[in-house]
Amino acid sequence: MTPLALAIKRKGTSVTYVPAQGGSFQPVRERVDARLTITYDEDERRLPVPARLSYHQAFRTLRQETGQSMAVINASGETGAIYGVEEGKALLFTGPTLPLTYLVDLALQSDARAKDGGALALAIFLGEVEKPGVPLLVIGVNPDRTLALQDLVPSVADFSTTLNNILGSMVAANALRGLDFDPRQASRSDDVKKLEQAFHRDRVLAVNLVDLVPLAASAKSYPREPVYRGIAQSTLSRSAFAVSLLTCAVTLAFAGSGEWLRRSAIRETAALERSLEERRNEVRAQLLERVNGLGSRLTLDPVSLFEAADAISQPGAKVALAATLESARLTLTVPHTRERLAPGADRRTAIAARDVEAIVRELRLPAPQGWTRSAIETPGDLNAWLVSFTAAPVERDLLDLVGVGGTTGTKPLDAARSGRAGAGEDAGALPLARR
Repeated sequence: MTPLALAIKRKGTSVTYVPAQGGSFQPVRERVDARLTITYDEDERRLPVPARLSYHQAFRTLRQETGQSMAVINASGETGAIYGVEEGKALLFTGPTLPLTYLVDLALQSDARAKDGGALALAIFLGEVEKPGVPLLVIGVNPDRTLALQDLVPSVADFSTTLNNILGSMVAANALRGLDFDPRQASRSDDVKKLEQAFHRDRVLAVNLVDLVPLAASAKSYPREPVYRGIAQSTLSRSAFAVSLLTCAVTLAFAGSGEWLRRSAIRETAALERSLEERRNEVRAQLLERVNGLGSRLTLDPVSLFEAADAISQPGAKVALAATLESARLTLTVPHTRERLAPGADRRTAIAARDVEAIVRELRLPAPQGWTRSAIETPGDLNAWLVSFTAAPVERDLLDLVGVGGTTGTKPLDAARSGRAGAGEDAGALPLARR
């Protein structure tokens, strides 16, 4: 097993660099098992945050940003940022894995230049610093703490020229801001050249990748198992096992004490046995209460679902509800006309049967609390508008923890409400409580 690996993915191409003789790094295409893996992946996310977040807040922030479950490193209290990668990718590596951007933030923590409001550039050599032929990564640091990431340069002939070209690409893409000069200028005045030389001298930090490795010793790494509110699933399992052992130990201790007292005083045996039974019942009741509490969080709440449906119900309109543990959907049908029209009927005169302002008002109905308006569509006959609202009845990370998420065969809760009496084809749906 190699001690270190740098896994890079840029523009859809993946390559891994491992240490070679002479302190340099060489690329390999096959998968590498390493004691420490540093990633530089275009699919990773780094989000600066203004304040310390809990793990649960960091998880939900990245999920809202990416729309998928992420393996999260919550370093909001250390570097002021959170880092994430797809859960499946974090499981591909055998040892601790963390992003290169995390190590960059840790390296700049003690550098006063990172806090003076100017731009910085971090040149990371995969070998001896500024040695010709060594691969190079350049990361730009903006005054607002965002990073400008650049593709790997496989071999550097002249560091100064390569750096100017990379800075020019970053400025052209508006990824790096805050420079006092324009590195894209083909011919520069003496003043511009002085500014460029001053930036290279004072604002460029050149390091060997190996110099960043000691920072990983005290850094966090991507979790390799499901995490619930900052606690790994294995930790929860061990805690539950420890509580079970403690309960058994307490029960055995009481049983042993009861046996000793029974032998020493026959007349107190009945009282001791009753005490033991009460204790066992109490422990059983507490365990059942906790199990029931978890079960109640994994069931649909019909009251809140129907209240949300009532909140958007309108006279003359119809509300349809479909809900599973993973998602819930409300569909408000807003008719164009007072009566449904046959295909081909003249709608230019029939639409006057309803007030246009009333239709617009119904289309702009605010989403119920906890719901999100997702779409406004029309059916095939164009007789109505369909306004959809969505919500998640149960927290996704809790479903993933207990293995409910994505389960087939989950029965949805379906309901429909019509704001006018005698709704025809929808009369068979379960009606909501009328206003």
